[in-house]
Amino acid sequence: MALTRSMLKSMNLTEEQVNAIIEAHTDTVEGLKKENSALKAASASVEEVTKERDSLRDQLSRAGDAAKVQADFDAYKQQVAKEKADALNHTDLLEIAREAGVARESFRSMIARDFDMSKIQRGEDGKVQNRAELLEAIKSNYPDCVSEITIDGTPKASPPIGNDKPITRDQLKTMTPDQINANWAAVKAGLGIK
Repeated sequence: MALTRSMLKSMNLTEEQVNAIIEAHTDTVEGLKKENSALKAASASVEEVTKERDSLRDQLSRAGDAAKVQADFDAYKQQVAKEKADALNHTDLLEIAREAGVARESFRSMIARDFDMSKIQRGEDGKVQNRAELLEAIKSNYPDCVSEITIDGTPKASPPIGNDKPITRDQLKTMTPDQINANWAAVKAGLGIK
């Protein structure tokens, strides 16, 4: 219910009293309107700030997830690079063990499994730089596995040469082509070729 002049006059108030009450009432209403407008503006501002806060929270949670995914990816990349380097070191060490004179594959595998791979130094080209040191380390640390390998050829056959006796088929099998050519007459006689 609104406060009006007629309502106040019906209460038997003087004109001065009515004017004073109306003036006070107007000041109160104007103050309340200003306060209401200020609160509405503040409320809109709070809504904007709340929306911005929620947006920032979402971005932060996504950034946290992205950072975790990136960290996991970086860790995976490092693991793959380490496994690749370990495999390359293992392969190179097997070859170096073979060069050192470790003939048995099982011994080379044992050496590669037990060897400190951090001792392998690689150049920018990816090749082993301290190959001679590694050869000596294998020879000195695993002397029972290292054997001297000598390759002896097949002994030369010495078939009978000369005196034009016929050469048998068994003797022919042991002869070199030069020996066959040198004794062609005896070969022909032994094989019955005219």
